[in-house]
Amino acid sequence: MSLKKISLFLFICFVLSSCQTKQKSDNVKNRYQNLDLYLSEYDQSLKDYKYVLTLSSHGCMTCNRTFATFAEKFINSDSVLIVLLDSGARIDISPFENKDNTVDDYRLKILEYGFNAVSSIYMIEESSIDTVITISSNNVEKLVNDFPVL
Repeated sequence: MSLKKISLFLFICFVLSSCQTKQKSDNVKNRYQNLDLYLSEYDQSLKDYKYVLTLSSHGCMTCNRTFATFAEKFINSDSVLIVLLDSGARIDISPFENKDNTVDDYRLKILEYGFNAVSSIYMIEESSIDTVITISSNNVEKLVNDFPVL
């Protein structure tokens, strides 16, 4: 290969990788904005929280029940928002009723904002969603044992 072809190839690779990085950071920013917009419908804001826990009955029921029991530790936390994506038919949501840091969304309005209606942990840091962990049989035990109690 000639030096011109190598230079052109490297330039194209650089341009494509920089576009992907910008697109990825824009996607992260949009996800934060979408989640914040969704929560604003319930008079909540992400800026007030470090974590958002979503409790759902979709997926592994044993995992969801274990996660719901775990989430009870945070019902009076100022840094954790709990979003209920179940009406209480499959998981016990009674401990979360009438709490300031709880959102009731059993009609799954969260789907309109591009999020899945599954049990998850959203870690918020510096006006972005730092990490999203979807609760599953592979990780629920480790999460409930290792997650910091705030």
